Amino acid sequence: MLKSIYGEFEKKLKKKYSQKEAFENLENYSTDENVVKKLIENKIVKDEKTYLKDLHDFLIDFTKFKLKREYSPDKIVVQLVQGLEDSEKITNLMYERVSEIFSTYDPEKEKEFTNMKQMSEYIVKNVKQGKNKNKMGWDLNKDEILILRKFSLELLNYIKFKEELEKYIEKIMKKFAPNLTIVAGPILGARLINSAGSLERLSKFPSSTIQVLGAEKALFRHLRSGAKPPKHGLVLQHPLVLAAGKNKGRVARMLASKIMIACRTDYFSKGKKIIGEKLLEDLKNKVKK
Repeated sequence: MLKSIYGEFEKKLKKKYSQKEAFENLENYSTDENVVKKLIENKIVKDEKTYLKDLHDFLIDFTKFKLKREYSPDKIVVQLVQGLEDSEKITNLMYERVSEIFSTYDPEKEKEFTNMKQMSEYIVKNVKQGKNKNKMGWDLNKDEILILRKFSLELLNYIKFKEELEKYIEKIMKKFAPNLTIVAGPILGARLINSAGSLERLSKFPSSTIQVLGAEKALFRHLRSGAKPPKHGLVLQHPLVLAAGKNKGRVARMLASKIMIACRTDYFSKGKKIIGEKLLEDLKNKVKK
């Protein structure tokens, strides 16, 4: 590595001083003990201080270059997935608060809603002071109604943000890991990358590891206390696994195998080779059988 760095440094010195003849006499000088002395003798650098300053500046630039090359789309995918998980926690907490307050105000109506977005939109549009007369529930005053409406409005904003984040993750995943996106879905695929740390690491996992990825606590409990081993981790979120009934473990195993192939294809072909549709169709046929 050090020899490689000095090789790059030599190129930079050649560009800076433009003394090709002098450098020709210094072939393999970077591994010599008297590097600075030879550079001064050949009038490439004035003195040791100049040489060390040039080397220092080059190494800083070289480090920045290396760090920049370390960037890959899966690093931003990991951050976005973690942000998505944070937003899900926030929305669930806010929904719990809105639901509690609204059930105090109008328990009969609260039971009619099937999701947080539906309830929040109703509250923002319809809940006003004096609208709850002759119904079961407490009559909230003006300030309490205002707080309930603000809670609901903020919840709607978080829901909208979460939806936008999911769309952007899907956009990145389609370009970066198209086969994994087709087989597992963009969000589940992104969660698997997040759990593994990178697409490279995920591509190196065997299907048995992918199957239980995300169920580490249950796996360690099994190893520590002899409890039943987990049959699935994050792959449980896949529609085919959810619909498998008693065969969830078997379907999870088949899905993990296809995900493994998809990941390796995406990583080694840089997302250029598309076999996701074939993998998914094959998986569906096996599930039917």
